[in-house]
Amino acid sequence: MEMINLAFAKMHGYTVEELSGQTIVNIFAPNNHTGSFKHMHIAREKGHHTFESKHVRKDGSIFPVLVDVTAVRDAKGQLSRLVINVQDITERKEAEAALIKSEEKLREAQKITKTGSWDWNILTNELLWSDEIYKIFGLKPGEFDASYNDFLNVVHPEDRELVTSAVGESLNRLKPYDVEHRIVRPDGAERIVHEQGTIFSDEEGKPIRMVGTVHDVTEQIMNRRERQKLAMAVEQASDWILITDKEGRIEYTNNAVEEITGYTKEELLGQTPRVFKSGKHDKVFYKELWDTILAGRTYRNILTNRHKDGSFFEIYHG
Repeated sequence: MEMINLAFAKMHGYTVEELSGQTIVNIFAPNNHTGSFKHMHIAREKGHHTFESKHVRKDGSIFPVLVDVTAVRDAKGQLSRLVINVQDITERKEAEAALIKSEEKLREAQKITKTGSWDWNILTNELLWSDEIYKIFGLKPGEFDASYNDFLNVVHPEDRELVTSAVGESLNRLKPYDVEHRIVRPDGAERIVHEQGTIFSDEEGKPIRMVGTVHDVTEQIMNRRERQKLAMAVEQASDWILITDKEGRIEYTNNAVEEITGYTKEELLGQTPRVFKSGKHDKVFYKELWDTILAGRTYRNILTNRHKDGSFFEIYHG
């Protein structure tokens, strides 16, 4: 080795001076010698070659590398030197190992959660689906050509721009893919799915693969929408609606409470209904009220309460 930069030396735990004059064989892991020499020969013959190998540091530790070799020839076409660039790919290999492990767990989880997984080869446009995704999309493997474009055909027409935009942002910025959209099954039924994915890139930072999951969230979304409708109905109701915890502290009031009592929601949160106590009812009255409520029954009576401004008002509790 004639010319060595500092980064290469540090990667292997040496100083530049220690590596100068050594042969390349000294940094290849012992069990990778034969394979590495074969790849170096290919580089000499073709002029350029890239391969994965394992190198050994000065302390004896072995780590995975991506080796890029360029053969330089003189004016007569004779080989004069090899220019070798080496990239430590430890993190990438660990990520790949973690992915394999997570995929094993994912397959088991899919049986329980009915969540499908997919693997998209960006370079070939090949898309692999797990069996669960076919079930979610209402398709059979033979009915789907397994490509990104065919996937888009299943996406609801009104959501395709949303999906392509999310995919484009992930590819351009190498950021996680996360989108919720509708699909249309062959029978016309619509489902809502939540997709998440992770981008994998090559040594130059170009995206080459995306893997992820599809979760059918139709029921969850529908239930959430129903709860939102209910919450809106409660909020807009003209009746007094007040919710407390088991200690009687106010956790929620609707707009009607604010209009009737003069207190804002912020003023009432954490208070107890005693803030409305008018002094017009005796202890027996309130004992009967709370005994009835705590027993899970509905208390029906007219209560006189005190407004924030000190005036009195009556409400029917029932």
